[in-house]
Amino acid sequence: MEEKHHLIQPLLLPSTTGATIITSSSSSTAAPPLDDHELNKLKLISSNSVIIFRLALVFFIGMVSIWANLESSKGFTITIVNESGNTIPGKRFQLFYVSNDEASRILIKASFKVENFLYPNDNNHTKKQVNHIILILTGQNLTDNVIVESIRDHEFILKVSPLLMEGTNFGHDISLALRRGMTHIWIWDSHGHAPKNLINGIVEYIASNLGDSGAVPSSGIVEPPRLATACWKQDDPRAVAEFLDYCEHQRPGFIRRLNQAMKNDWHDEILDIALGLPIQNLCTIYHTSSIHLSVGGKMERPKKKTVMLFYCGEAEELARNVAAQSDLIQLQSINWRYTNLFLGKLTSFSVKTRSFDDGFPNLFINNAHDIRGQHVAFLASFSSTGVIFEHLSVIYALPMLFAASFTVVLPFFPTGSFERIEEEGDVATAFTLARMLSNIPISRGGPTSLVVYDIHALQERFYFSDTVLPLFETGIPLLKQRLHQLPESDKIIVAFPDDGAWKRFHKLLDHFPMVICNKVREGDKRIVRIKEGEPAGCHVVIVDDLVQSGGTLIECQKVLAAHGAAKVSAYVTHGVFPKKSWERFVHKSEDIEKAFTHFWITDSCPVTVSAIADKAPFEVLSLAGSIANALQI
Repeated sequence: MEEKHHLIQPLLLPSTTGATIITSSSSSTAAPPLDDHELNKLKLISSNSVIIFRLALVFFIGMVSIWANLESSKGFTITIVNESGNTIPGKRFQLFYVSNDEASRILIKASFKVENFLYPNDNNHTKKQVNHIILILTGQNLTDNVIVESIRDHEFILKVSPLLMEGTNFGHDISLALRRGMTHIWIWDSHGHAPKNLINGIVEYIASNLGDSGAVPSSGIVEPPRLATACWKQDDPRAVAEFLDYCEHQRPGFIRRLNQAMKNDWHDEILDIALGLPIQNLCTIYHTSSIHLSVGGKMERPKKKTVMLFYCGEAEELARNVAAQSDLIQLQSINWRYTNLFLGKLTSFSVKTRSFDDGFPNLFINNAHDIRGQHVAFLASFSSTGVIFEHLSVIYALPMLFAASFTVVLPFFPTGSFERIEEEGDVATAFTLARMLSNIPISRGGPTSLVVYDIHALQERFYFSDTVLPLFETGIPLLKQRLHQLPESDKIIVAFPDDGAWKRFHKLLDHFPMVICNKVREGDKRIVRIKEGEPAGCHVVIVDDLVQSGGTLIECQKVLAAHGAAKVSAYVTHGVFPKKSWERFVHKSEDIEKAFTHFWITDSCPVTVSAIADKAPFEVLSLAGSIANALQI
């Protein structure tokens, strides 16, 4: 009989197979042939054995693959130490979290969620490196449920108090503690110098929001923030977490930006930069907003008011940007019926104007009775003396229509630089305009709020009477946020063109190295010189509140370049630029190396914004977000 060798059988053997079973014998004598029944029986046994073997092999390979993927996904090693030994907490921990590797699974799951939240898959978020985590159930109770320590680069100890294992709900308690611990590990903390209360609040916010339930758990009453303490410096982490939640809703992505900013050394402006506006302003809104406690004890997010926003024609683009910041400020329809004054509205309000024969405006506010009981605001732009009378006429009329509150937003206070009387006969027009605005009638809610950005001199607040509440804001947080986005942000020096600019802004920029310039008289000329500071090899940014002709900025740029500045840029909140003086700064091919690298302005002067659109080196930093928040005060 001829001997046949079969190949490995397929997983499911076809019924028509003709393969034979190979047998082996210790004798050279051929075995007797098998009958058909015995042959089929052997075929079935062989086929089933192969199937079972292959299924087992597939299962084993699958388990190995899952284990390998799990190990590679966590990206760090975990060591678990049970210092509680044979105590009840120690035995529970060993049984429920060590023997079945449940503790490792909780850490890996928490790590995955926290990483995805803090470090989305893009190139804008530098991920913290974690190589090894040592989880210890300590032998003694700790002051906190969980404590995180960094023992060396990229290696961390996560200590858990055995007190958590003594309660009846230890499963929930230990899981929450491990989530908080992993959150703390993944957060940048400015090399340990970030405020502890802020870090604890961030941990509470992330760990709670990334819980399995998807809801923020609450235990007990969350005390409202105390007025004497900054919202991020509260002792209760839950109170800080509630404020951070409010910030996140106002500025989506705030927590991620804050975490990235804390890669570097800590300074208080980090919060302003991440938020895009002074965080103390938002804290003030948070303090003064209505805060209610629900039945379950959880503090609800402060309620915001709906604001009806009117605006002058040249501020339309800024008004639309403000409305885009919040659903509560929406521009729906604007009637451009006449040529002198155009006012927009939130809910079908319009102001139409026409001129009498003598040139004075004839104004009318449609549907005035619908304003009653509503919060009203007006976005003004006193770009010329010709519009001030028209604007003031409407500003005086709106609060008298029984508005619940009234706010005037005047981003640029145009006479701010004329605030002094140096000799008899000088007229301080800053005081004149302040008196005109101080005569705005009060609304049902009280005095009018007046929002002004980077007024030339802070003492001008005393030019206003008690019938108006001036709120002086600044555009500097927008500049700081932009500077930190530059690739050479670690080589930036801030320069001031004179002592006045230094007095006005140096406290807002004190974490940057500084250069101070001043003007000295040589004969009949005033020459700009460096008073203190060294600009060599750095990107120098000149900062001032406003620019007119730009002559001082150009002279400063020349002096800084002569002293070795690698680049020179400029920032002013108000780009006035009368008579198209902005043209002096536009990049030209023949002197491109001498031009300003960047020239940042805000949109406080809409006429200028329209003129310099798409012209290098100009870039507009919008005040829209800051204005939207100011309207909630």
